[in-house]
Amino acid sequence: MENLNILVKRYEKFISDSRMLKHDKYLLPHARHDGRLRKTGTIPNGGLGGNDIKTLYEMIRDFLPSHPQKVYNIADVGCFTGMATIIFANGIRDRSGKIYAIDWFKGQENLSVSSDTFDIKMVLEDNVRNNKLEDYVEVIKGLSVDVSKQFENNFFDIIFIDAFHSYKSVKADIGAWYPKLKIGGIMCGHDYISVSVHSGVWKAVMEKFEPNVKKLPNCIWYIVKENNEL
Repeated sequence: MENLNILVKRYEKFISDSRMLKHDKYLLPHARHDGRLRKTGTIPNGGLGGNDIKTLYEMIRDFLPSHPQKVYNIADVGCFTGMATIIFANGIRDRSGKIYAIDWFKGQENLSVSSDTFDIKMVLEDNVRNNKLEDYVEVIKGLSVDVSKQFENNFFDIIFIDAFHSYKSVKADIGAWYPKLKIGGIMCGHDYISVSVHSGVWKAVMEKFEPNVKKLPNCIWYIVKENNEL
């Protein structure tokens, strides 16, 4: 695995360069002719903070050696510009497998930018290429619950849930994706905070997985699948 600090610095530089140097490249056609959007729009980093990134890096680092197999399949559900995708793909760089980066690429209401201005899918794809990880990543555009139907049950080793954060949406994502996870695999997610704008995440996860859900540093939650009952 490549050093975490190198990965993060490369990602941050890519996003910064995308904002400053290649801004027009990622503007959607209508935004190129809107002076207000060109001036005020910005490409976001995404929601993962430093501790979240470190936690995911350590999770994949520790999981793979303890679950040796020929091929690893990982779903990043709600990948946006791709920080988690990069972390997961870096983990399997010296192994065989695929990261399925899934998003509808239209953002969320609580994000200041909006995919109404930028082609976020193009940003993600360039980000993956910038890290030389395109052989390990397949990008799928669509609503998360709909995309889950493309996969057989017991297919994934790790599923990371970070799409819509409302209670209803998180509950639906868990219900749709949990059957796709192998026994012994990890389902995890972001923004597991009881009192915040993301309290719907907390409520949905607690309702489905209490008392087995674990909280890692900052706001990552995870469970290990022990059986097919949910």
